[in-house]
Formats: sequence, structure tokens, C-alpha cells
Amino acid sequence: MSHKQLQQEIFFDIYQHKNQQQLDTINTFFSTHGEEVANNFYSKLSSFNQSKNFLTNELVESRLKHSLKKWLMTISDLAANNDYDIFLERQQQIGQVHARIQVPVCLVDYAVDNLKQFIFKTLQREEIGNHEKAELVNLIYRIIDLAVMLFNNVFFNDSINQKKDEQNLRQHYISHNLAIEFEQSRADLLHWQRELITLLFYPYSKVKTRNITPLSQSKFGLWVEHRAALLFYSQSEVKKLQTHLYQADELVKQVIQLNQKENWEKLAAKVTELDSLVLATDWLLDQVAKDIYALENNKDPLTKMFTRRYLPSIIQHEIHYCLERNVNLGIIMLDLDFFKNINDQYGHTVGDSVLSKTASILSTSIRAYDYIFRYGGEEFLILINNTNTESCLQVAEEIRCKVANYKFKDLPFIKEKITISLGVAIFNKHPDYELLINQADKALYKAKENGRNRVELYSEE
Repeated sequence: MSHKQLQQEIFFDIYQHKNQQQLDTINTFFSTHGEEVANNFYSKLSSFNQSKNFLTNELVESRLKHSLKKWLMTISDLAANNDYDIFLERQQQIGQVHARIQVPVCLVDYAVDNLKQFIFKTLQREEIGNHEKAELVNLIYRIIDLAVMLFNNVFFNDSINQKKDEQNLRQHYISHNLAIEFEQSRADLLHWQRELITLLFYPYSKVKTRNITPLSQSKFGLWVEHRAALLFYSQSEVKKLQTHLYQADELVKQVIQLNQKENWEKLAAKVTELDSLVLATDWLLDQVAKDIYALENNKDPLTKMFTRRYLPSIIQHEIHYCLERNVNLGIIMLDLDFFKNINDQYGHTVGDSVLSKTASILSTSIRAYDYIFRYGGEEFLILINNTNTESCLQVAEEIRCKVANYKFKDLPFIKEKITISLGVAIFNKHPDYELLINQADKALYKAKENGRNRVELYSEE
């Protein structure tokens, strides 16, 4: 018997008319006690340390408690579960969300165990016979176990595929672009060092703290956090790089204090220590670079952008970074206006040229630690890291203006003005990245509805 056949057999054994009365009793129980069960469930889950990246009080109160009660009511309703494929699809959707959020399996096991315990204790208070209670508990456990089995199957399959894509992402990143990125990052590191030394020893004024950027927040530091941590094979070396960032920041605080006190002898010693750390960081960067393989093959050949395939791996990394560091993330979804008309009137070769040139404009409009994906035919998605609503909207508007004002000199026969519409969404701490993407997509749709060649910010209606 196959795994699928076993699941189907369990399903049909549970959801049959002989169990109608028990299922009705369970459904009534969840209708009465569902809120109490949900409150206990999320109270226990929120106390588990590993849940902090997946749960917020607002999310629990506004959505998750209601969703759990609805789920319990649905799985105990015989009429709602007369079709295995529908039941399977519902549980698979839960598994897909778990995979996108990357909920640890141990957390799922912990949550289900607590759910069963509380249901058992609550059911003991019901004024029914012990034999009937035992049968109800057994049926509830079987239903929950089947549902968990189904959404865990999807979770494991999706997680395996994502890990494979992460490996491919590292293996197929552009060799010449990566070399350029390494050289640029090293230049940024040395530029930061020179700027710091200049400020420290400038003879006519003392250093003001606001003039010095911590290394972790410099161009080099942000590159390490957003690029190196995702792309490099040698994650232990990346962690060393990250440690160096914060060691440097601590030394910077000390040298600022010594400068302000005009303690030049100790200042010189600390600057020497900082210089050694910068050199060690540069050497470490070189070692990591030697471990990187080319990633060119799986970039879109026309636009040289990441394909949609790599979006889950990258956006999950960025969302976890946001949750851990309490910073923000913005998504810009953009689409060329009336692109089908260009293809129809001038041919797909001309359309490809317009796409390629638009992609070049996008590439020059973002920072080294942001990401661009070719999301669809003429649709692009941009991840803007360490941002806020105002800054993200500003980037989107600058991109819109650049495209609208660009002279397609190689295509003088195109009479129409080439423009784009853009939708912006800002990360709202919900760990499911599909929600954020859908919000950006809705904002893009609104931009098109409102006349195109404009930027719209997603907002709850």
C-alpha cells in the first residue's frame, strides 16, 4: 500500500456516516471551547523560544486564533469533508505556508502535542460517560494526526526543493559579477577605513559621532549581511565576517571616546588594533571568495536578472534578517505599460530590446545588497532591504521617472512613450512572504487602474 493510499484509507475510515454523531459532538465541543483552545494553544506556543520569528501578538489576536478555531471546526464537520481531494488541498495549503515561513518541525510537534493535551483536559470536564470521552479523544487525535501528516508531507517536499534551489543559487551565481562585487566590497571596506582615519586625525576639529558610520551599517557591512550570508558556501567564514563587523563597531566607539579626550597615545594603539581587524577582514573576504562557484546559468538570459525560481530562498533570508534585527523590507512590483501593444506592433525582437534596456535601468537604480527578479514576461520584482515606506516609495518613483524619461535611441521607430506602473508593499512582520508579494501585486494593479505610469502603495482597504 502506498503512502497516499494509506492516507486515503484513514480519511475514509474517519469521515463516514457511522461516525456522524461523534463528529457532531466534537464539532459542538470546538464551537463551544474553540476560543479557549486557541488561547491556550498560542499562549503555550508563544512561550517557546523558536516561535519568536513566526508569531507576534498582533498576528495571533487578529488572525491566527480565529484561523485555528475555524480549522478545528472544519476538520470535525462530516459534511465539509465528503471529498478527500478537498480535505487534502486544505491541509496542503497549511503545509505550504509552513514551508514558506520555514517553521521548524520540532515546533510543529510541540504545538500539536500541546493542542492534544489541552483538548483532552478540556474534554474531561464535559458531562458525558468515560467510555464516550475515550472514543471522542481517540477520534479527535486521529483527525489531527491525519491533518498534520498531510501538511507535513508538503512541508518536507517544499523544504527539500528550496534547499536544492539554495544550492543551485550558490552554484550558478555570475562569476564575473561576483568578482566585481568582491572588488567593490573590498573597496567599500577600505574607503570606510580611510574615511574613519581622516575624521579621527583631522587637525582642526574633534570627531562628532554622527559623522562616523558603524562598519555594520556601511556599504560593506550591509553587503556582508544581505549578500555574503546568503550566497557563500562557507557559512562559518561568513559568521566570522559578521563577527568582525561588530568587533570593529566596538573599537570605533572606543577610538571616538579617546579622540574626544585627546588621548593620542591610546588612540594610536586602538587605531592600530582596528587596522589589524580591517586587514583580517579583507583577508577573510578573499578566502571566502575562493570558495564561490559561478552562478550564471540560472539567470534570465535576456535581462540578466534572477529568475523567479530563486525568490523563495532569497526573500526568506531577508524576512528572517528583518525579524531578527527589527529592520524593514520593501517590495516593488513593476510592469511595463501596454507591453503587448509593443510586441504586437513591432515584433518580439523589439519587445525583448525594450525589456533588456528596462532591466539595465533597474540594475543601476538599486544598491548592491538589494535584489531584482524577472517575475513574469514584462514584470519585475525588487527587494529593497533596510528601508522604510518613504525611502521605498522614493526608489520606486525614481525608477518610474528614469524609465519614462529614457530615450530608446536604438529604437527610434517606437512612437509610444515607454512607461511602467509600480506597486509598493512594506513588510508587516508576517513571516509568509506570499502575503507581502500579493500586497505589492495589488498595489501594482491599483496603479494600472488609476492610469498607469505611477506608483501606488499597498494599504488595507
